[in-house]
Amino acid sequence: MKQIIIPFLIILSFFSCKKSKIITYPENGAYGINILNKGNTDFSSEEYSLAANLGRRANLKIKIISTSNGIWFYAVGSENNWTISSYNGTQTFTSVNKGDKCDLYFLLHSGAYLIEYYENEDSSPTYTKSIIKS
Repeated sequence: MKQIIIPFLIILSFFSCKKSKIITYPENGAYGINILNKGNTDFSSEEYSLAANLGRRANLKIKIISTSNGIWFYAVGSENNWTISSYNGTQTFTSVNKGDKCDLYFLLHSGAYLIEYYENEDSSPTYTKSIIKS
């Protein structure tokens, strides 16, 4: 019996560790359509959420780059679980607490943008998304 339980516990531990680093991007956040949702392609609005749900061992860094006259704003005080870098044509949004929800009231104006997702301390983007908003 002991020979069966030990391998089972090792496998269970492996899968629970992997699951705890999962990051999901809901369709909507507290402020509207979630710009980070990978399936979202409707950018007809100007008001969005920058939202992610972090597993208990997950962390996230989002880098937004203006590739052609892109301008964005966020509401100071609306940031939930994000630290935000200074803007210089590029801006980085980094999660603060693992296992928590991140959200931010975000305004996106006309232009072209590149969003890079750095999940769980990866040094290169795990996903990229281009947005062209007229």
